[in-house]
Amino acid sequence: MLRSEHLTGLALDLFLVVDGQNVADNDEMMRYPELWEQVHAKLADHGFILRYPKDKEAVTGCEYEPWHIRYVGSPTVAHEIMD
Repeated sequence: MLRSEHLTGLALDLFLVVDGQNVADNDEMMRYPELWEQVHAKLADHGFILRYPKDKEAVTGCEYEPWHIRYVGSPTVAHEIMD
């Protein structure tokens, strides 16, 4: 059985565009922590959360994925979760 949060329709993976080039390979995307920090800082304002944050593997059961975000709807709730 395939288990993916993407199947709920509430999760999606982002990719980066760096110097006009698509960066979608997971290993390659990990090379841009400063860009992910900028993205993550804006997520909650739009009702999204970073689903698998760094240093939260024991809570989420998954390794850090800066590109995997989830829609929770309310910016207020998203800010509470991200905090």
